[in-house]
Amino acid sequence: KTMDHGSLNQISIGLEKFRCPEVVFRPHIIGLDQTGIIDTVDWILKQYPEEIKVRLINNFFVTGGNTCYPGFCERLHKDLTQILPIHTEINIHHADRPNLAAWTGASWWAASHPTEGFMTQAEYQENGPYYFPEHSASNRYYPTQKKFPS
Repeated sequence: KTMDHGSLNQISIGLEKFRCPEVVFRPHIIGLDQTGIIDTVDWILKQYPEEIKVRLINNFFVTGGNTCYPGFCERLHKDLTQILPIHTEINIHHADRPNLAAWTGASWWAASHPTEGFMTQAEYQENGPYYFPEHSASNRYYPTQKKFPS
């Protein structure tokens, strides 16, 4: 009896192929109690007056490895049209090298601001790991809504 070794090395991918990118839009499908990207954008836009909101909507910039999924920008555009007023012009710009954009930007910033955004070992030992949330180079945390529409 002969065995087809090719069949031993196959991986079947089912729903996982579609759920990975979908988590960005609907994190609850994997049990996360977080809002998705559309609900987060909606919440952010509501924080601004109309004239700034229009500028923001015309300048969406997406980057990161998850934006490389086929159809990501189209899905983002489609879902944004559902939360924005009818006939709103939406411009989505995709990074040229989305997998490296964060590193490239941080590298540029570090080179152009050599004394900012860094912490010495003595500062770290004095302030501890919880200093980073208030550090000038950190991202600030802004709590958003807890629950989200499905």
